[in-house]
Amino acid sequence: MSGLMTTIASLETSLIHMTQSVRVDLLAAAPPKIVSLEEDSVRSHTDMLNELCSVREQLHSAYQVIGHGISQLCAANAHCSSIHQELGRVRVQLENATKKRERGSKKIKA
Repeated sequence: MSGLMTTIASLETSLIHMTQSVRVDLLAAAPPKIVSLEEDSVRSHTDMLNELCSVREQLHSAYQVIGHGISQLCAANAHCSSIHQELGRVRVQLENATKKRERGSKKIKA
């Protein structure tokens, strides 16, 4: 078995799991609600501070999800690069094997 097949087999399960978990995290984050200035002006100071804390928590969560997604994307890109390199090596081996068959033996028969 070539290194390519071994690499693909070892990465397939973990990458699928990672991309699904990021997708679930992104879907779980609800966007903040849009409130008009008039609606905000009638709210109490305490309500406004509570809303501000809530929005800060949402922003922090969104940054964490995005950071996690970026790190997983970088890992997937690195794996893609290694698979691409292995594919290039396998392609060269295949070309060399094909050339040998096409040329045949160079021995001179006497």
